[in-house]
Amino acid sequence: MTGAALMVWLLAAAGENADPAQWIGWWILPSARSAAPDEARQGLARRLEQLPLRFLPMDQVVERLRRADEARDVRSEAETFLRRAREHHLSLRLPEAIEAYRRAAGILLSGFARHTDPELLAEPLLRLGEALLVSGLADEARKMFQRAAAMVPDLAPDEKIFGPSVLAAFREARAEMGPLPPEMPHPRELSRLAQAAGLAGLLVVSAERLAERVVLQAAWLDAATESFRAVETVALLPEAGAACGERLAERLAGAMLEAGAFSLSGKEPVPDGADGGETTGGDGGPRPELAATERPDGGFAFLPATDAPPPSDAKEPVSPWYMRHWWIWPVAAAVVGAAVAVPLLLRQDVIDVRIHY
Repeated sequence: MTGAALMVWLLAAAGENADPAQWIGWWILPSARSAAPDEARQGLARRLEQLPLRFLPMDQVVERLRRADEARDVRSEAETFLRRAREHHLSLRLPEAIEAYRRAAGILLSGFARHTDPELLAEPLLRLGEALLVSGLADEARKMFQRAAAMVPDLAPDEKIFGPSVLAAFREARAEMGPLPPEMPHPRELSRLAQAAGLAGLLVVSAERLAERVVLQAAWLDAATESFRAVETVALLPEAGAACGERLAERLAGAMLEAGAFSLSGKEPVPDGADGGETTGGDGGPRPELAATERPDGGFAFLPATDAPPPSDAKEPVSPWYMRHWWIWPVAAAVVGAAVAVPLLLRQDVIDVRIHY
């Protein structure tokens, strides 16, 4: 069975009765959305979604996180403090405004806004930086500006809202940060996201540019252990993005199989047109056991195991006559030994060995 055919069977084996608690959510980092070609991500998704696992698109994961915030009234509570902070700010009650801005930012940070809607979190941070700057706390203001910029790398404060001194301080703080590297959330934070969304884990995809090439990385995060259990990378070729994505999927599938993300045991593949009876191979016999075999290019292909039992109706090869009688081998050994020993015993000549230096 080819790797592609087995992938199709694995998808069918998952069926519609997969436990929703075992779903894995896609989590595409901004680096992968900007640097990696779309066809590479599509190739990765196309192959991985044929595994006996259930994958949830990222937009649905984000929507679940938003609903989790709504269930806890995170945004409404943060908006209450933000509105109160604006009132204090306009009345020049800066200490009260600073405290209310901190409360609003802290409430949003306790939820998932930094991942779902980072612009919402950037506003109280910018406002807090402004209030700190006006209060003469330039160092603390710079830290708040940098936190806001880290949330939204292309953040540009509105010139109609913020004054020239605030805009200049923000630009200086942003310049100190330099180019922002792709952010990889901590596994504990990713586990928090997965659990809040009702997922068993996340499939985190990121990209990094090394010299002239882009390296795409896919990692399976297990929410139960709060750790990455399988991580694979592939260098993308501009002319073969989809093939590189599929190769990355095959490598990651092998790593996930070894890490226990899924198992190939318990169900046998059903051929096309079968009615669900006894599963058979292409020759009509039962299908062999399946194993993950490492490919020469470093990927994995799911192939029949070499120690799989032969089909039940396969004809046993007939053994030669000398393999069916045990006594033939001792007799043959004795004859060969005699043929070697007798000539040596009867020799009378002397072998003269001379070594020349």
